[in-house]
Amino acid sequence: MAWSREVRLPFLDHRLVELAARTRFETKVADGWSKEPVRKLLESLGMPEVARRRDKQAYMPPTEDWLTDSIVASRVRHAARLLRRAGVLASVEPPAGILFQWRILAVSAWAERFGVRL
Repeated sequence: MAWSREVRLPFLDHRLVELAARTRFETKVADGWSKEPVRKLLESLGMPEVARRRDKQAYMPPTEDWLTDSIVASRVRHAARLLRRAGVLASVEPPAGILFQWRILAVSAWAERFGVRL
């Protein structure tokens, strides 16, 4: 865990978190297996090998696909302009690189969320 970041995109929905908080422990954990409702769903969908797998599998979100979407790409360009104007970005070049673009979006979203005017 020292070097990893777990991506749990499907679990970010507040309704799922609220459901999990209301669900009894005995429903969530059975015979030593946690996340039992999810495991049962996977089994019902014909994926028992995934449902009961003990080893962890890496999952990378399709960030490059997201960033090449025209709407998202436009938002990256807009966010980069705002960050340049605010003095956060020094470069006048268009943002390049997936990680760099993702960071621009993250900082822009953070500023928007917390009312920081750029």
